[in-house]
Amino acid sequence: MNNCFVLPEETDVLDLTRYLERAQKLNAKGAVRFRAYGDVLTVYVAPISDDEYSESPLILGLRTMSLAEPAEFDLTVSISSALGALGKEVAEAEVSLVKRLGKITKTDRANEVCLPEELVTVSWSSETPTRVGWELGGEITQEELTEIARKGVAEITETLPASVGGPIAARVRAEIWGRAYDYKYPVPMGAAFVAAGLGFLTEGEIVSWYVSGEWVRVSAKHGHVISKFALDYVSMNS
Repeated sequence: MNNCFVLPEETDVLDLTRYLERAQKLNAKGAVRFRAYGDVLTVYVAPISDDEYSESPLILGLRTMSLAEPAEFDLTVSISSALGALGKEVAEAEVSLVKRLGKITKTDRANEVCLPEELVTVSWSSETPTRVGWELGGEITQEELTEIARKGVAEITETLPASVGGPIAARVRAEIWGRAYDYKYPVPMGAAFVAAGLGFLTEGEIVSWYVSGEWVRVSAKHGHVISKFALDYVSMNS
């Protein structure tokens, strides 16, 4: 199975590791989809997805990275196993240092990451957001997105007693995160939560959002959040 890729720098490995660590904090049992084509690697996560609840909103975090060598694959693995592979790469890189001409350098295959061969199946991994046709919908500040995320968390906390779990909790979370942050726009509240939780936002940043078909993309400095239109926006505009 073609499951290995090479990143240009060691800092890229660390950056990818931090991204997945944030995703795991949001969803401890989450999965990650690695899709490589040519010299581009796309890394999708779904921090608020719940495969046991079919009405869970489709909200994906996306990081794109350059590859040092061309690759072609589309694999979905658990976040925990991906982090294990990344941790192994860093450890091996440290012990593979050799002396060459009086300088310390790494071996030729440094920054190579081999994903685990055990794949997982999650409903959202079959959804591939469009790569074309994006049109600017508007802009929103980092402060507004952060406040939307905080309001959503507060509403979930107030609505759900600590003892409530299972389908009821999943339904409440889905309703709140799938709701439009403003009825005039298709961006769901969950997009703000994912952008903040994955560390995509920079203080004072003006964030652009785009639409293409039924998709909406929030593009911040450090990553993208791609989702289907908020359900209440669709119902009010149908």
